[in-house]
Amino acid sequence: MAQYMLLYRGPARPLENFPAEQVQSQMRAWALWTEQLGSALLSLGEPFSARSALVGDGSEVMATELNGYSIIEADTITHARSLCAEHPYLNGESSTFVIEIFELTPMGR
Repeated sequence: MAQYMLLYRGPARPLENFPAEQVQSQMRAWALWTEQLGSALLSLGEPFSARSALVGDGSEVMATELNGYSIIEADTITHARSLCAEHPYLNGESSTFVIEIFELTPMGR
């Protein structure tokens, strides 16, 4: 099986900016998704906070709206996509989010 990095892109806001009920609902959705994945979830990952982006001449450009990652295991990229079908970021309330899926290729192979 291959490993895939899921990069979450969208307009993230700190949890303290949401009503408590919405935070609880989102936490339940994440718990359900991680339960559905079971052993296919290798790392829930971490959210991103402070950000910066540089170009070759050393100047700074605007960083993207990437805001976190997870790592999963799947047979194919199609299988990896199917594992994302019930992801909390893809529900109607968060339809502005995108999940980018990348197969991780170990160095030296």
